[in-house]
Amino acid sequence: MTKRELVKWLEDKREEALANAAEQYRAAVKLHNESLYTKIELEKIAEAVRMHLENAHEEYTRWKEKHKEDVSIPSYYNGVESQLSSMLNNGIKALMIDRDIDDDTAERKALSKQYGDVKSKIDGNYVNVIANVQSLRTAKLACEYLESLGFDITKISEKKECTALTVEVDTRYLFVPAKGANNG
Repeated sequence: MTKRELVKWLEDKREEALANAAEQYRAAVKLHNESLYTKIELEKIAEAVRMHLENAHEEYTRWKEKHKEDVSIPSYYNGVESQLSSMLNNGIKALMIDRDIDDDTAERKALSKQYGDVKSKIDGNYVNVIANVQSLRTAKLACEYLESLGFDITKISEKKECTALTVEVDTRYLFVPAKGANNG
């Protein structure tokens, strides 16, 4: 294992750590949202609005059917019927979450700040670890350093021994005079 390979491995580990932090953030936001939606009675108002929209859609459909001989009532994309159908098909609760609710609560802001801080610390610490690995003289010392930090390097050290030598050298083809040979 070379230092370059160790650095690549550390960069992959950083991405794993960032993905883990992002997943934890999404889970925390989901819990926060569930709590907030319960507090503001979102389900209750969404159901009430849905019932009114269904009634309005039924009224509109009856009106359209009643007067279809008298006037032409096309179904335009932005017409009343289309808008009512779209809202009912997309779900009132989902539409309200997407378009009507702006969560600027202190709790949500704290979650976002905490996530930003964690991402920054992950990046900063991995930059430092990578710099330290690059500054060590050998890959073997780098492996020992990583183990001292708590990294499990067994998977990478199984592939190749962590040593300073990275490729095999056949000294016969270096054309270096043998020790003790007469160079006369």
